[in-house]
Amino acid sequence: GCIAAYGQQMQDMYLTGNKNKDVKDGEVTNRYLTLMPAAKFDWLRRDHFGMYSKVGVGATLRTKDIDYSDGKKEDEKESAVHANWQLSLLGIEAGGQQLRGFLELGTGEQGIVLIGVRYKF
Repeated sequence: GCIAAYGQQMQDMYLTGNKNKDVKDGEVTNRYLTLMPAAKFDWLRRDHFGMYSKVGVGATLRTKDIDYSDGKKEDEKESAVHANWQLSLLGIEAGGQQLRGFLELGTGEQGIVLIGVRYKF
């Protein structure tokens, strides 16, 4: 399978060394696009229940946009690609043949605990 994710983070920037800390200098926006091929290894597969492990290795493209609010500085853009991974040691799923809820415990790009619903075509 494949893990695909998109994320965005926005934050305000303030001038450093300014006595008045309420002066906004601009805004930073980070966007993340992740594609990660993954393999799932079933331990137990029943009609309405399953247990598995999952490993994925891929890459994330990060773009950073800085928009200055005073208009005196030129806006900045940068992008970078970095490798990432996900290792879910324990995955539990329950439900029907096509629609199942799942819970994964692991570490990596998707975090420590992952809860969701999957649909099998």
